Parts: sequence; structure tokens; C-alpha cells
Amino acid sequence: MRRTTLPPTLNEIGVECLGLESIAGYADDFTTGAPIASVIGKGWALYWLSLRLDILVTQLPKNTYAVVAFSPKDFEKAEAGEYGQLDYFQGWLLQFDTHSQKWSLLAASQEVGRDEFIRLRREIIAG
Repeated sequence: MRRTTLPPTLNEIGVECLGLESIAGYADDFTTGAPIASVIGKGWALYWLSLRLDILVTQLPKNTYAVVAFSPKDFEKAEAGEYGQLDYFQGWLLQFDTHSQKWSLLAASQEVGRDEFIRLRREIIAG
């Protein structure tokens, strides 16, 4: 009988260390020109967290940002916003309040589920 190796969960590759403060830190870095980003694109920045985990920050409408942790092998899908095609991801939707200068968590995929996270992101983009 052939053994198959199950792919690691995001917690096994380090995403459990990412609290809301860390997630907001990536979004904040993005809004200030992404000086610590590994790669910067139009409307997004990629942060290489480890060999097994990347963070992608994407600007959405109305001071809203998507922060997504995923496996580096899935960058093309993540950059295109095709989260449903990723093997693993955890995502956060954050909004920056310009008056209070604070971040608010709108949704986290770990709490609302992958499908609802994707739906909410699409709804924000659609306006």
C-alpha cells in the first residue's frame, strides 16, 4: 500500500503566529509604500514570511485591504484574487479609519469560512 503525505495546514507552517496586530502591520506597511515588502505590484504587495508562507496585501475600495496568508507555490492564483483555487489560505479583510487612525477587522476566513470570506471580498470590490 502506498503512503500519501498530507499537505501541511497553515498552522503547521506558521500562520498561527499572525495575530491581528501583525496582520494590520502588513496592511499599514502597504499603505506607506511597502518598504519591507519583497515584491510590489499595482495595488498589491507580497511579503515572504518563510519558505512555506507568503503574505499578500491587496488594496480594495474604501480604505479596505485584504491580507492573505498562503503557500508560495500559489502566488499566481493569490495575486489574481482566485482564493477559492488555493489549496490553503487564511485571509483577513481590514478597513482603515482615517479619523481614528486605527484598523478594524471586517472579516477573517478562520471565523466566517473560506466561501464567505471570498464572497465578502467580492462584495467590497463590487461596491
